[in-house]
Amino acid sequence: MIEPQSGANHRLGAVFTNISNLDEYFDNTNEHMWIQDFCAKCGKCIQKCPGNTIKKEASVNENGYITCIDYKKCGVEFGDKFGCNVCVAVCPFTTVGYDKIKESFLKRINERETNNEISINR
Repeated sequence: MIEPQSGANHRLGAVFTNISNLDEYFDNTNEHMWIQDFCAKCGKCIQKCPGNTIKKEASVNENGYITCIDYKKCGVEFGDKFGCNVCVAVCPFTTVGYDKIKESFLKRINERETNNEISINR
């Protein structure tokens, strides 16, 4: 989970809700959807994970949740090291900051789209 104030620098244990319109939050109008694209291109947490518990491709776990983390392997690694936190420490959202990353990433996306439009129109 990435959020503007603390980036990846937090842990979330569980969230329980009965919100009926929660699916509406995850449509393509969500202002934070760009984060999925950024993370897919970055991969620092995947490369640095000492337990090899973070995967590039999301999958559905045994509880039916979509995730990129093998929580069973991560829990063992976390327990063996009395807390791991490598993924959070190397995450650009922790080291660089949400606003800088968002500005730079969206600027690159817009430049690419503009260059594609120019080459199509030629």
